[in-house]
Amino acid sequence: MIGDNQRDIQAAKNFGCTSVLISRNEKSPTDLGQDFTVHSAIEAADLITK
Repeated sequence: MIGDNQRDIQAAKNFGCTSVLISRNEKSPTDLGQDFTVHSAIEAADLITK
């Protein structure tokens, strides 16, 4: 599951999914317990397709 906030990451955990946080700028959260962190949707797509 890809998201940009705590609610998205928690939903992924609740369903047993791998979580990917999109952290777009320095004000974005960085440690929400996600499995991976990326900085754009394109980077997330690259991660998923590997």
